[in-house]
Amino acid sequence: KGTGPITLGDALKFSCNTVFYALGHKEWQRDGGLKPKKDAHDWFYRTAREFGLGSETGVDLPNEVTGRIPHRRWKKNFWTANKDSWCKQGKKGGTYVQQIAYENCLEGNQLKAFDSINFAIGQGDVLVTPIQMATAYSAIGNGGTLYNPTVGKAVISADGKHVEMIKPQADGRLPIDARTVSDLDKGLRYVVPPGG
Repeated sequence: KGTGPITLGDALKFSCNTVFYALGHKEWQRDGGLKPKKDAHDWFYRTAREFGLGSETGVDLPNEVTGRIPHRRWKKNFWTANKDSWCKQGKKGGTYVQQIAYENCLEGNQLKAFDSINFAIGQGDVLVTPIQMATAYSAIGNGGTLYNPTVGKAVISADGKHVEMIKPQADGRLPIDARTVSDLDKGLRYVVPPGG
């Protein structure tokens, strides 16, 4: 049963992917689609980066990875790195895998509608870490401030006498206004209870 128009809160509560598909597609079209404008805003990709996704958070743990926010430049670089292999394996009218390789050979450098639609729901080529998501959600919950995450709370000397507390350090603000932060916070609260 369709619900008709729904709020951001309900879209989050019910994980209504179609709402976010439409947003991703609309932004892709606004930026010129297959023929991107020179000044394409790439709003979803830029905003994800400004939320701290696709870069190290600075957490006090070793071996942090950046994840991946697959914007237009990434798509082109990925195609450049794989084109020769795709062109060698690809075959028009071949097996399913050969047909995909053939298509990727010819136009794998283009950010397509499905790339933006998948991105809008965190799928496709998107890779984020749990600590990146925790940092972003924390910023939504605290009113918009991004903090460098820490696991440690204090550094204590071997004799236990000297204690240096590790204080939270702000690392910027979310790129959205206070009302949107509040709406996101309220919407995300609907996700957890039964029925969400």
